[in-house]
Amino acid sequence: MASIALFGTQLADLRSPPGWEGRSRPMSPDSPDEQRDAQHWRRLEAEARLIALTMADPERKRVMLFIAEGYKLLAQRAELRDTSAK
Repeated sequence: MASIALFGTQLADLRSPPGWEGRSRPMSPDSPDEQRDAQHWRRLEAEARLIALTMADPERKRVMLFIAEGYKLLAQRAELRDTSAK
């Protein structure tokens, strides 16, 4: 299997730990509007990237950038949800 690198993380590292398979679920319609808003996730992404810029330890910086990428994906999902709802 080919692996994809994302900030030094291999695809195998992105898999759910044993016992967590299938626990992902869509955001509830009752979720706070803030969490459903793409701008909320974009702000968190920007904050995580700023924090990463201040880090000297390469491993910690990699983890923070990985977190920022997660927020970016959440923002994209929120944008898709908003687009499909219209």
